[in-house]
Amino acid sequence: MAAAPAGDEWEPHDVSVRNFIFGDVWLLTLPMGRAWEWRRGPSLPEVDSTVRRGNRMCAASGRAWYALHDRDSGYDCELTIDIRPGAETGGWERWTRGLETSAATIGSHDGRVARGRTHRGLIRRVELQLLRAEVGCPLTERLVRVEFVGNARDEIMDQLQAGLAHLRCH
Repeated sequence: MAAAPAGDEWEPHDVSVRNFIFGDVWLLTLPMGRAWEWRRGPSLPEVDSTVRRGNRMCAASGRAWYALHDRDSGYDCELTIDIRPGAETGGWERWTRGLETSAATIGSHDGRVARGRTHRGLIRRVELQLLRAEVGCPLTERLVRVEFVGNARDEIMDQLQAGLAHLRCH
């Protein structure tokens, strides 16, 4: 596995949504290398329900999509975040069918990651790298799923996976 960026090369990205009904709602914090640019994805983030934890309004249920670009490597990927109520995991086997899976520490909790390849496109099919992760957070009573899909080298996917250990879900 490639080395993760050094401590001063990580940058925490608070993933928040401004919602007409709920106001500012926090989904999670995902550390990434400083070279990553975040762009709006194919759809606006959505929040279905919230829960207050301390002074922070958190999404109890919601989704977000982003297009990410690494200025250093030229790598592009899609990031999907899915938050569901309840810390119990479910549907992992179906979501990761055909992928290599392993246990992992994600944001100080026991989680799971899956790696492999997928194909996109109708006429011109393209093979892409895929990284999926799932963690149940008992403190916020949420199930957090994160997915990266893109044209990355293995070293880049290793760095993205290493960053998941520092994900903040509470």
